[in-house]
Amino acid sequence: MLERLRWYGARLSTMSVPEIGHRVVELGRKSRFRAEKRGWEAISADFSGAFADLSDLRARLRRVPLSCGAGFDPAQALGRRWPSAHFDGARPRENLWFFDPISERSWPGAEQAAFDIDVRSTSAVPDEQRRYGDVKFVWEPARLQALHWLAVRAAHGEAGAFEDGMAWVRSWMAANPPWRGVHWTSGIEIALRIVSVTLLIASDGAAAARPEYRSELLRFLTAHAIWLARFPSLYSSANNHRVAEGLGLLLAGLVLPGSQQARAYTREGRHILETEAELQILPDGVGAEQSPTYQGFTMEMLALGQLVARALSRPLAGVDERLRRGAAFLAALQDDVGQVPAIGDDDEGRVVTCSGVPEPLYVASIVHAMAGLLGEASSSCVAPGYLREALFGAPDAVARASRRSFKDFAAGGYAVVRDEAVDHRYHLIFDRGPLGYLSLAAHGHADALALWLNVDGQPLFIDAGTWLYHSGRETRHELRRSLAHNTLSIQGRSQSEPSSAFSWKNIAKTEVLFTSPQAWAVEGAHDGYLSAFGVRHARRIARNDAGFVIQDRLIGARTPLAATWNFLLAEDVAAKIVDAAVVLSREGRPLASIRLPASLTARVEQGTYAPQFGVLRETQRIVLAGDIGEEGCMIAVSFAATENS
Repeated sequence: MLERLRWYGARLSTMSVPEIGHRVVELGRKSRFRAEKRGWEAISADFSGAFADLSDLRARLRRVPLSCGAGFDPAQALGRRWPSAHFDGARPRENLWFFDPISERSWPGAEQAAFDIDVRSTSAVPDEQRRYGDVKFVWEPARLQALHWLAVRAAHGEAGAFEDGMAWVRSWMAANPPWRGVHWTSGIEIALRIVSVTLLIASDGAAAARPEYRSELLRFLTAHAIWLARFPSLYSSANNHRVAEGLGLLLAGLVLPGSQQARAYTREGRHILETEAELQILPDGVGAEQSPTYQGFTMEMLALGQLVARALSRPLAGVDERLRRGAAFLAALQDDVGQVPAIGDDDEGRVVTCSGVPEPLYVASIVHAMAGLLGEASSSCVAPGYLREALFGAPDAVARASRRSFKDFAAGGYAVVRDEAVDHRYHLIFDRGPLGYLSLAAHGHADALALWLNVDGQPLFIDAGTWLYHSGRETRHELRRSLAHNTLSIQGRSQSEPSSAFSWKNIAKTEVLFTSPQAWAVEGAHDGYLSAFGVRHARRIARNDAGFVIQDRLIGARTPLAATWNFLLAEDVAAKIVDAAVVLSREGRPLASIRLPASLTARVEQGTYAPQFGVLRETQRIVLAGDIGEEGCMIAVSFAATENS
């Protein structure tokens, strides 16, 4: 109860007066939903007319190479494997839907109203309080994304594939009557199930129209659309969840027979997607949530909505241009093999995927898929070959990464450099952007003025990643704080301090101070330490012949303040302190050195990072310490000469 009260207190602090009013009205709606104990037969649907003609989507499914399904495994997700007892061959058993692979307990199902279930008081490991694991684990199979690959196989004409897909739908419906259980608590989960069922219907329209299937599919889509229409994510919650709701309503409205209610869902879904495309992808292409993977997720939802709407001769307005700009920004973040730093949150959410197939190059896949949707050359340097790229018709050719370039994304706050020094190529990303989106800034991290560095195509300075959400507790907070990022912290403080898994006690405001593309130099500042110390932190990064220099200063400091500079290293990078420098090497070969002024000391200590959701690993972290004031100090990052130079 105490944890829940803390969460509500933190959440309330982010709300405006109109939002509080909206939440009061929403509580009334939830109360009415709690009282309803209806089954699927009580969901009224318009049974006249046919499903929309999804033949274009079916043709796209048919063009997906069967090789994309190598590794299809619905028992594998988020680094966990579900026991075989939850499956009957290719089909699920009903005990799958509530199984928690962390606690090995079952979440509440039909016996409990959805809005009475606490999805936040969870634990990373089994504990004495017998709390469930992070709710994302139980939600993952219930997104029904196993249907995506079954839909491809059905579109290819494989006997039994559509029937296997319907077995998944029926099993889920039998265990999850409307508004009951853990799977009716989140709009984004509901919207992604609509995506899955839409793909199944598209795969074999004739089979979907059979009387024994049609009424179930109608009720499934109708119930899901009813929920989305009644419980919109508004105000501080209107982030990627709002886009998901728009996609779900659009697809349900387009696919359902053309009743007045279906047309209303279509109008609302279209309005949401067209509006949110402008809001959540900034004019320079940066995602407003300050997370490349969440930006990719948002773009994938917008793109799928556009794909279906365009096929039905009802394209979305303004979406293509935002997707084009978003793809250009994400392409700039890619290293030579298509990887991007784990900036902000990443929960491995996907819109179109093949269950069980890992997607380490998800962002590159999004960039490449956008080229297919837009009918343009790809700006991605790799084609990962995932299912979505084939569905969107991505081209065969990829782009060549520039060896030298400077790109400034002023609206989103990022500067991206590709350059060469001594005998090395490097790719540097500098963040002068806001913490995140809206007052909640749910998926941002306190990484203002941080940098990420890739040398010779491999990561050097990395991000701490995400690990878990509510169940991550204090470790979740630690991975979001400034001390986990490659920036400066004053007296152990974070520039923005978390108050809950998705909210903040204070939010640092950032500013772009200086940008020079010639002999590149960039500078930004933030006010995260203004309240506590009366100073603003400013950082300039500038090129020199040996690499680059980092110049930090505290604007307004009357006396020097104790500070630390953090650099989180990739796992395969070793660090050794030699005189007034920290020498960095990989497999015994020197890469670079961090040269510090006499006023600073250096130490190498154990750090922590999350390479994927639910996984924590150890690596090394460099910590520089000393006093800094208005005059500032300079740290040089110099690349090592190779043996042949």
